[in-house]
Amino acid sequence: MRLSFRNTNRRQSENRNQPKFVATSQSLSRVTETARLTRAIRPGQPGRVRYQATEWNAQSVNNFYIAAGTVVKPITRQGNTWFVTVR
Repeated sequence: MRLSFRNTNRRQSENRNQPKFVATSQSLSRVTETARLTRAIRPGQPGRVRYQATEWNAQSVNNFYIAAGTVVKPITRQGNTWFVTVR
């Protein structure tokens, strides 16, 4: 008896073309919360943000400079990096 398996998951190729910033139920539920930058975000370089009693990597959604100490709004998370905007 020979068994053959066929990959029916066609979503893998579709996922490659998705935009970088995709809102998830996790990010939408936290839209009203704020965080504070502990290290400045420079264009193209991550900073650090204190959010929910934990420090995370942070990047600006608009790729702008944001000074340390600024109150920001977390938009979405990818891995251990939050993408934020100025509140």
